[in-house]
Amino acid sequence: MTAIGLLLCDWLRSIENGAAGTALTADEQKIVRLVKELLAEADLSFAEDEPLSAAILRVWVGTFDGLWVWGCT
Repeated sequence: MTAIGLLLCDWLRSIENGAAGTALTADEQKIVRLVKELLAEADLSFAEDEPLSAAILRVWVGTFDGLWVWGCT
């Protein structure tokens, strides 16, 4: 679950930092809309100018508290 949050955050950051004229596909627009709905349902307010990637990290922040040991293979 943690990896999903990190991947979503990284993807959102990449589209937020992308070229200004780059249009999102219909699927990408749907994902962004669903993320905004998720944040609204979680009662997390975020400013319009705040990156969605930062808002998503606040949702997953509870996962990162405490000690995590990452295995290496």
